[in-house]
Amino acid sequence: MTDEKCRELYSQLVELLNNLGLRWVIELTEQEISSGKLIQQQEEYRLPRNLSTIDSQLEPYPKPISVDPASRRRSRMSLMVIENSESDKLKILLSFIKQAVADTTLYESKILKYFGDESVFGESISRVRFVDMQDDQESHELSLDNVLSKEDHAHNLNNLINQILQEIDNDS
Repeated sequence: MTDEKCRELYSQLVELLNNLGLRWVIELTEQEISSGKLIQQQEEYRLPRNLSTIDSQLEPYPKPISVDPASRRRSRMSLMVIENSESDKLKILLSFIKQAVADTTLYESKILKYFGDESVFGESISRVRFVDMQDDQESHELSLDNVLSKEDHAHNLNNLINQILQEIDNDS
């Protein structure tokens, strides 16, 4: 997928998330993107040719034999932060969408199925309400009908995201 196509798709997804009231997903994505991509890089360096300071400390001992230039080479790993490519930015956004929307819906479904297996007074549970301990006014309710209808959409979204990620990886 070209950089231009990745940029275009990224913009469309950001606009869609804004319209759906999921600005927090965009903010998390932008935070992740702004931190850059951490890579390891192997650096080679040479020991100094002039070892006179070391030689002066070793005067009572015989002078060292000449050092082969190849043996003076050393390497070390260093970490470097680089800017994310357009495809990396799109991958980050897609992973946050997957976590925020698709995975959350699947977790809701698992919660309801777990509680649905329980029964209260011989009736299965079709709704679960979560209440904020700090603020009794704020609560979130999961209903079996609502979550099951979202579950199919979550699977479709998950499959679409995986297809896009595969297309990005194939073109890289």
